[in-house]
Amino acid sequence: ERVAAVVVPRAGSAVVEADLAAWARERLGGLKAPAPLVFRDELPTGPTGKVLKRAVRAELEAPST
Repeated sequence: ERVAAVVVPRAGSAVVEADLAAWARERLGGLKAPAPLVFRDELPTGPTGKVLKRAVRAELEAPST
């Protein structure tokens, strides 16, 4: 399995993918740092407000076209 990160930036923040990747490699090491960094406006949540991890995994595993 590969480590991935789905990032939801706070309103008004300017997150640069390269800076975030470098920050993760510096603190986690090469193998543990997330390879794909995916930026989203929001995460899918269920009726209770919890993040639907299955939906996030399915989105990341789907072939990109």
